This record gives sequence, C-alpha cells and structure tokens, in this order.
Amino acid sequence: MRFTRENTRAAHECCAARTRRRVAVLAQQAEQDRRAQDPDDADLDHEHGQQRQRGPGERRDRAARHLLRDAASAQERQVRRRVSASEQDEVREGQRRAHIERHARDSGGRERESSPNDPIGSRRPARENGGPRCRHRRSISMRRLHVLVVAVAFAFAFAAGPGRALTLLTEENPPFNYVENGKLTGLVTGLVVDAMKRANVPYTMEVLPWNRAYMRAQAEKDTCLFATARLDNREKLFNWVGPLASNLWAVYGRGDFAGTVRQLPDLKSYRIGGVVNDAKVEYMKENGVTNIRQAPEDRLNPPRLFLAAEDPNRIDLWVTGFYGARDVARVAKVSDLKLVFILREIPLYLACSPQTSPAVVKALSDAVDKMRAEGVLARAIAEYEKRFAK
Repeated sequence: MRFTRENTRAAHECCAARTRRRVAVLAQQAEQDRRAQDPDDADLDHEHGQQRQRGPGERRDRAARHLLRDAASAQERQVRRRVSASEQDEVREGQRRAHIERHARDSGGRERESSPNDPIGSRRPARENGGPRCRHRRSISMRRLHVLVVAVAFAFAFAAGPGRALTLLTEENPPFNYVENGKLTGLVTGLVVDAMKRANVPYTMEVLPWNRAYMRAQAEKDTCLFATARLDNREKLFNWVGPLASNLWAVYGRGDFAGTVRQLPDLKSYRIGGVVNDAKVEYMKENGVTNIRQAPEDRLNPPRLFLAAEDPNRIDLWVTGFYGARDVARVAKVSDLKLVFILREIPLYLACSPQTSPAVVKALSDAVDKMRAEGVLARAIAEYEKRFAK
C-alpha cells in the first residue's frame, strides 16, 4: 500500500484515539481497585490534605499507567516516522514521474505499454518506475552524441586548412630558396607562399641544413619540405605537390681540371663531393657512382676542391645545382671553378609528410595547377633564369 498525506494523517489520528481509549479504561480499572483496598493504604487525600501510605496494588497501577503512556508515545513517534517517510516517498515519486514525462516529451511521446491483447512478439514489459527504460534512452542519446562528435572531428580534419599551421622546411639553395637581407626568398619560395595563400593554409617557415630538414619532413606531422627532387626511392616517403620548377644537376671542378666526363659512368674514377641525403648523391649511387664524400651543407664542398691531394677530405669534382653553384661558391669564397658535366634535369616539388592531411595536400595541388594554368610558374621561372643562368 502506498502512503499519501491523507491516509497517513488518518492513520495517525486513529492510532492516537485508540491509545487514549485504552489509557482511559486502564485508569478507570486502577481507580476502582484503589477504592476497594484498605483506606489506611490509600494515597494522599487531596480533599483533607492527609498523608496515606501506598499499597502494592496502587504501585502496580502506577507502573501500568507509566507503561501505557510510554507505549502510546512510542507508537505516536512511529506513526510520525511513517508519515515523514511517506512524504519523502511521495516527493521521490513526483520527481520520478516528472523525469519520465520529460523523457517522453523528448522522444516524441511515452512508449505504449503492452497489453494482454498485443501479439507476443510485440509485447514489452511495462516499467512503472521507468528506470531501465530511461537508462536505455540515455545510453542511446550518448551514443548518438558520440557519433556526432566524431563526424564533426572528421569534417574538420579533412577541411581545406589544417588544425594548426603547416611547417615549411627548406635549405640554402639559390636561386630556389635562400636568405637575402635576413628574409627567405627565391623562385620556389615565392611559388610556395603563393600556393599557401590561394589554398588558405596557415604556415611557418624554417631554414635548416638539408639532412635535418629532410629527416624532419618524413617524421613530423603537418610538415613539408621544398624544393625537393622527386625520385623513385622517395616516392612513398612523401605526399607530393608540384612540380614547381626544374633544376639542372651539374658537376664542377677546379679551373685547371683536365679530365673528360661525357656520361655518368665516367664519374666513377673521381672523388665527388655532395650533401648528405641529397637527391643528386642518391641518383649517382643508384647508377653505380659510389666514390662520394658527403658533407652536411653544400657550401662546405667548394673549398675541398683545393685541399692537398693526400688530404682524405679532398674531392676532385663537386655535384650541385647549376643555377645556384656560383652563389654557393661565392659564399665559400671560391671563384676558380669549371663546369664539367650536366648530370640531369630534375623537377622540384613541395614534399609533405605522410602525416599531413590529404585534404591539405589536395588543396595545395589544386592551387599549383591553377597557377600553372594562369602562367604564374612560367613567368617566375623566366625571371630567375635571367638573373642566375650565367
């Protein structure tokens, strides 16, 4: 039976009246016993103010009255506790029903409870308290919310721009990328910056030795390297954007170099200077030219042409880029050089880490294709050829 305020109040009044009647009956019986006993053993006579001694019967009656009074008080306290508990139950019941109604409104209405006339397959057990059904609805809502959050995350991940700025790494390699008056410039540098703006991709730039930049571009997220030659052994190491320009690989010697090089195999008999992890070095090794002395930076190679013949760091030839060779030699304070052989013409790309978003790579590729169609690449290349092709 569920207690409400009305029936608990009625129960309380009923119990109190019953207790009062029992106390009145016991008191009447005790008074009759007192009057029937010896007058000498009576209690205090209030009318005459005379003191009398209590008898055994009166003491038993007095104890009985105290016992009944204590029992009545205990029963009354118990009734009060039951009333308080019932009021709390009623409050909780109201909260539970409000919770069920709120969920019913959110889901478009309360689920219909099954009836004996429903088909067996369609019956659902009625849950008056709504607990398991509400928990089930809550779990479904949380799963839907989780799916929505994941979908939004994927949408942002494959948006045109990355969540953070793209890191662009390069080296000193004029005329494609070099520092002039404290500012990074060059043919490929300008084209990469233009593509970034067209694709609306934020970026930062760093100038490093080639080997460090090359290793970082493979390992770090949202990192790209330029200007990079696209070789077969590098194909799966990067995501490629371009080509942006073309470079000529050239072999230089001292001004008094007397040897003859007409094809690639002719280089096998010479000590050749190159850069660690450089595409020109990798290309020669793949074609059987292995006597290569590698340096961390290209500017360190020209002075090695003039070392003593017995010095282990001495080189006979230097492989580098045709357009930037003169500037690199000038920085190294070397002027007496001779072009010996054109090794290869190679296209240059922006090489992005495999951990770069495919959507970002595609946006940059689309920007470069549009620049090529508009003639931006051709005009930039022609301008730099006038300045550096001497």
